[in-house]
Amino acid sequence: MKKQYSLDYSIERDIDRLTAVKDILDTLDKNPTNSELEQMASYILYGKDEEGKNAIQRGETTDSDKRYSTFKRTADKAQSLDALLENPMADQQDLKPYDKRNIYMKKVREIEMPKYDKAGNLIDIGDGDIPGMQELWDRIAYLEKVVAANEQKIPLDPETMSIIDNPYRLYQLKHQLIDMRRHQYYLRDSYKPHLYFLNIKPPQPQSTNFDADSFYWLSFAQWRRNLAKNRNPFVSHNLRDYETHFINGKFMIKWVVRHQKFDWENTDHVRALLNNYSAIYMQDWDKLYSWGRALIFDFDYYATLANFSPVREYILTRRIDRAKPPEIAREVHEKFGLQYNEDHLSTIITKEIVKQISLSAKRHKLLIETPHSNCKQCFRCKQWLPKDTLFFGINRSHKDGFASNCKECERQRRIEKGEQTKYDQRFKDTTLHKM
Repeated sequence: MKKQYSLDYSIERDIDRLTAVKDILDTLDKNPTNSELEQMASYILYGKDEEGKNAIQRGETTDSDKRYSTFKRTADKAQSLDALLENPMADQQDLKPYDKRNIYMKKVREIEMPKYDKAGNLIDIGDGDIPGMQELWDRIAYLEKVVAANEQKIPLDPETMSIIDNPYRLYQLKHQLIDMRRHQYYLRDSYKPHLYFLNIKPPQPQSTNFDADSFYWLSFAQWRRNLAKNRNPFVSHNLRDYETHFINGKFMIKWVVRHQKFDWENTDHVRALLNNYSAIYMQDWDKLYSWGRALIFDFDYYATLANFSPVREYILTRRIDRAKPPEIAREVHEKFGLQYNEDHLSTIITKEIVKQISLSAKRHKLLIETPHSNCKQCFRCKQWLPKDTLFFGINRSHKDGFASNCKECERQRRIEKGEQTKYDQRFKDTTLHKM
């Protein structure tokens, strides 16, 4: 039997393929079958983006033709839609997109449903105490019955359910059901965060204050010995400045070892965050209110404020993707025509980029905390900025000692006049001259 439509494979862009599929669905006389819907979905997935990559090359999904290859991990095997629907308590790792999975993370605990005794009395509420969880369960149970009834697995209740004649609508409803099951874990991680440690037995769920200082308790004699050994002049010798507590009938003194604080103005802290960006992203991105996700958000924001050149921005992106310096150097040479050796590239990543992000965080802090009376208006962009060398250059001929234009406007002016390009032109010219 001849098909009702034909897919134009000469179209390469995924956006254009999506538009073509929408036009086909609007003009069909009959509802498409499941195989036709899967063919349309594959047609869109294999469309290319602006960089010439499709969804499989970007790692957003797995090629079903290679899912049984011995060269792929078990975790990379694609799962069908019906396989996910069969298990109502599917593991969170199975529900995550393929590019967000972490094969080193142990399987998370399942959603704890309320438990009842034989008489119907509630024994354990489980995760039902989470706000909105019970309503989500009720909606999931209803959708499960609707899907099962339309697949003729259970009788159809005409009072609460309706027959779905459109297979495409039933296909969408299954995806909606999987997405609602995924939101169970989002709600639980928001209200009951769980800690995981690699190669270490996970501890029992407990309330942890990540803002608390690192400390331990000392007896009075141990406290006196620590004071005698410590040469820090800022350490108080007055017992009233310490928190005391009776533990098992013994008088104990709280000795703070380290204050837990991330300092954006400290380049060592920013460098450590850059080196662990990918690990923090995979572990904490789905945890809505975790400190790791907040650090990732702030890092991206300050990197945007740093206003890197296209070369530096590309190097930073590839470093976040954990690409090695030789690979980055080769790509920069092919893309921008710049010749970097590994040592210079490592200096750019660990010093120049880290310093710029730290300075952008410092500028942002000054911009928020500086009062208007201590600000100056830039002559070119008309912005009121703090009177500081981070925003204005030094000019002794002016009354306040700062230049009229801010540093960003001065940089744009030099680019417009041809004195400086948006790339690191001076290094490029000297390198080509040497070559």
